Amino acid sequence: MGLDFTALNNIPLQVAKKDFTEPISYEASNLALKPEKTATGQNTAPSGQAVHSHRLDREKEERARIREMYSTYQENIRRAGGCRSDILKGMKRGEAPLALLLKALECISLMTGDPHYYNQAKNDLRDIYTSLEYEAPAEQELQEVQERLSKLTEALERETDSSSRERIYKAIQSHKKKEENLLKLIS
Repeated sequence: MGLDFTALNNIPLQVAKKDFTEPISYEASNLALKPEKTATGQNTAPSGQAVHSHRLDREKEERARIREMYSTYQENIRRAGGCRSDILKGMKRGEAPLALLLKALECISLMTGDPHYYNQAKNDLRDIYTSLEYEAPAEQELQEVQERLSKLTEALERETDSSSRERIYKAIQSHKKKEENLLKLIS
């Protein structure tokens, strides 16, 4: 016994002409799809393009945000791999344990995606070891202060606005005082 499908050839093919701009809703009572109407009986938008366009814009923004998030995540993975290899190379070269610890903290920060973790740990280590008069954090801080001081000096030479020059000059004076204090601590 076989199935006869020849009757299907006699069914006329027609494309229904509908207005697809109206949102549709499912009514369970008659299992039919009908356009949604507002309380006044009018469609919410004269053409569904405005609603559709707004939804597409939101989806586009969401995709852009997700793309940015994943690119940041991938960059952090790449940088964390570099930190890991720097830690191993530093151990072979005999670098100071504090420098290796800071590199490890930076790696953890990159892996977790939490930049505040590294900054907080770095500041805490500096404060603790400086109060114990341990020289390594003071030397590292001195190097950072000197780098900022050179950048501020360059900025002062480029700046033309008098109020900006005054702020930069005050920052330079503050950095010089900090540099003197660190030099006293180290020596």
